[in-house]
Amino acid sequence: MNFDDLDMLVRLEPTRDLDDLPAGFASPVADPLWLLGRQWQLGEHLGEDAASPVRVHYARQVRHVVLPDDPAPAGARTPPEAAIEAEPDQWWTPARRIRIGRRVARLAEEEGRGLPDDETLLLTALPEPYAHLDGGPDGRALWVEQRRLGLRRDWFVPTPPPPRDDAWDPARFRYDARLEAEELSLELVGHEGGRLDWWSVDASGPHTDVVQSEHLDVLCSRLRYPGAPTPRWWQIDPRTMDIGGQPPSRAHLGTLLAADLLSSHSDDWYTFPITAPSGAVVTVFSAWVTDSFDEEHWLSPPDDWSLFAVTGLGPSSVLLWPAVTNPLTGPLLDEVLVGIDEDAQLLWAVEQRAAGRELATSPRPPGAPPEAFDARAEVRPTYHAAPEVPRHWHPYVLDDDPKELRGSGRSAESIPRRFVQGRLTDSSGEVTELSPAPVVDLLADRSADPSAGDPVHWIDPGVVPRDGLRLHRHMVLARRTDGSPVLWSERRRAAPAASPAFAPIYDRIDDRR
Repeated sequence: MNFDDLDMLVRLEPTRDLDDLPAGFASPVADPLWLLGRQWQLGEHLGEDAASPVRVHYARQVRHVVLPDDPAPAGARTPPEAAIEAEPDQWWTPARRIRIGRRVARLAEEEGRGLPDDETLLLTALPEPYAHLDGGPDGRALWVEQRRLGLRRDWFVPTPPPPRDDAWDPARFRYDARLEAEELSLELVGHEGGRLDWWSVDASGPHTDVVQSEHLDVLCSRLRYPGAPTPRWWQIDPRTMDIGGQPPSRAHLGTLLAADLLSSHSDDWYTFPITAPSGAVVTVFSAWVTDSFDEEHWLSPPDDWSLFAVTGLGPSSVLLWPAVTNPLTGPLLDEVLVGIDEDAQLLWAVEQRAAGRELATSPRPPGAPPEAFDARAEVRPTYHAAPEVPRHWHPYVLDDDPKELRGSGRSAESIPRRFVQGRLTDSSGEVTELSPAPVVDLLADRSADPSAGDPVHWIDPGVVPRDGLRLHRHMVLARRTDGSPVLWSERRRAAPAASPAFAPIYDRIDDRR
């Protein structure tokens, strides 16, 4: 046999004693020294014999915020929106005006004298669904004139509260208020309506007062949150862990910093409760932690950072409000559009809704069709009278001579410019008549005294942007922290849905052929 004619292939193949493939992929290491060396490279031998925190002893100070018309000033129960945005006569709801007015009229009739025949003592312009009760006795008007009419005070049940100050600035369409928290002063400036919280105010005054502090002992617990890492160093994180999925978004810088910090410190986060009433400024200025080895550790907050920083307060102080989560908002009661006519240096306020009713404005008459153009015709001027301004349009004229300058010796630059409410005149008839005044009180200043020369209403020019603004009023219903309901009227300034077309047509002369 000739072996040169054979094509032979020699191959070595291992003999497998086990049929378990995962055991081969596991690559087990049986050298303990290698494991210790790997731990040394990763710095795992640098751990300390630490213990878990068990108890916290801290000193706190509570300064209660006094809200207007709150039934419990020490630990406010009323939301700040209801206390600040409420109007001076907010207590007089339509139901109370009707019910108290009928009671007083009935008791006066029983005494045999009745009420005088005076239209100012009757209900007028009630909002829906009370409009059909117009003409009955008005409890609010009777309460104001009780001394002149000789009405007994005990007839008014429940007794109306004393009048309160209005935080609404009618010239700038915003809320400005000043609240007190013992020696602290909380300033609210430029609130346009809506939610109020710790970021809405600025504080002034001393930060802490150690003499009035109190010491408390509480237990601490491990921090828990969705997607948190496992509480053990040697435990593999489950697939449900999602650090990047924490709200508001993984692209948010604050979320990325919190995710990096929490993931790098694993289970080293503990919390302890700080009990405090609502509506207070809480300050924590010292804390000691006792761990499971009965050792004490001093805690100190950062000197220049706070997650809930309030201007004027230290980093260890937090302002707590009784917040409104889901208030019920009623339909629009009043609505006004304010626009600017830069060519004529005028502001125009257009009333669209009053007391829940839409105010119809008269349509502008259509213009005359254009005449045929004749280039050979003689040029002659043609006078066109301005059409009638629609109803519920109210002009605001630039005031170049404010009352504050008269006889004061001050320059015009020291007084801000302002637009003062004017009245249109109708001279088409035999007698010149003034146009009706505004219906809604959003275009009125309750503190003005026309007899002393004060304008009925004026607007700061810096408030109205080029695109105009929208003012509206609606009722808001919420609950206090004790569950009792609270109702108030909210006035708000907002941007219009579209730029208002404030283009009144004035008298003009055209050159026609």
